[in-house]
Amino acid sequence: MRAAKATKSTRQPTNLSLDSALLKEAKALRINIS
Repeated sequence: MRAAKATKSTRQPTNLSLDSALLKEAKALRINIS
């Protein structure tokens, strides 16, 4: 099986919906999710 060739991509803004418990845990771990 051949490995996929990495392509250069541009970043685009994306909106996500997070479970409130996951959001609390991320904040407690000081993870920047913005």
